[in-house]
Amino acid sequence: MPMNPQSPSISAGSLFVGLALLIQLAPHDTAYGAPWCQGFGQAGPELVARIARDASEAARSRPQPVPRLQTEGRLPSSLTAIRSREAKRDFDKVRLLAHAWRLGGDARFVRAARDLLLAWARTYRTEANPIDEAQLPTLVEGYALLRGELDGGDRVVIDVWLQGIQRGHMARLRKSKMIDNWRSHRIHIAASIALALDDAQALADVHRYLREQVLRAIAPDGTTFDFRKRNAVHYAVYTLEPLVATGLLLASAGPHAPERDPDVAQRLNAALDWLLPYVRGERTHREFDPPQGAFDRRRAAAGVPGFSGPWDPAGARALFWMAAYLDARYLPVARQLAPEPPDHLVACRGRPGEK
Repeated sequence: MPMNPQSPSISAGSLFVGLALLIQLAPHDTAYGAPWCQGFGQAGPELVARIARDASEAARSRPQPVPRLQTEGRLPSSLTAIRSREAKRDFDKVRLLAHAWRLGGDARFVRAARDLLLAWARTYRTEANPIDEAQLPTLVEGYALLRGELDGGDRVVIDVWLQGIQRGHMARLRKSKMIDNWRSHRIHIAASIALALDDAQALADVHRYLREQVLRAIAPDGTTFDFRKRNAVHYAVYTLEPLVATGLLLASAGPHAPERDPDVAQRLNAALDWLLPYVRGERTHREFDPPQGAFDRRRAAAGVPGFSGPWDPAGARALFWMAAYLDARYLPVARQLAPEPPDHLVACRGRPGEK
């Protein structure tokens, strides 16, 4: 039954049901190298044409790899942050090219994506900073879709590069017991690489880390450690996005999908429910009031959008569209924030709630 704006909350077990259904239905399509992409036959002609058009433009661009990504702890106006943001556009291009190839079969998109991937593998050296690398799973998803189409030598170069990144994050997951958004993003990065490389042991480890993080970082009432620490709904969303994304990946991991975990699903459900009144406009929150750290004060003083004043529900668009793929009862909330899901989700999974 769809959720209406007056419903108090989505049932605690509903996200678990969505996870369970995805685990039962997800095929492990090794031909396409990405078991989490099941809905590629459901993309309509408009979407296929739009992706092909954008991919054609991406195929004409030159790779922009950098030796280091540096956005964490820097104002958006800093030159290093600007250069890093420009470089990260390659991540979106890899995924876009991969979807265009899957939907249309044009081999030039594979070649363009391969050139981007190899340029990054030969240039970028990780420092295992999960904020700088928070968008890396976008590139990894694209690689997973194309991996079977690359020759063995290219796959080895890219696999070894990604394994190095994964090792850095897994080592820190083992050593650190912090429960903030850094750990959430580490888990997402490690999960995406493990799934792309079909690493069953790493997936099992990631599932354990996900369970620990969800149950420690999210209180039973749905409040997150990051919200309590930073006094900002922005950071509740920022720590939940990689956790929900990881849950979506693990639920679609084919034969490596973890056993059903109602405790994790229930706690994620509680966190999403906690956000609902803010998303619907029933409650408001003045962000970072007062700021809890020196960098938060710097961003507020610099007028960086989203780091002062009332929280903007538009910041939860991506989160609730991902949640809608786990539980269709989040669809009304997702559609309130944006009428359509992101193209990459539709290309990968079809539309939530449709068979």
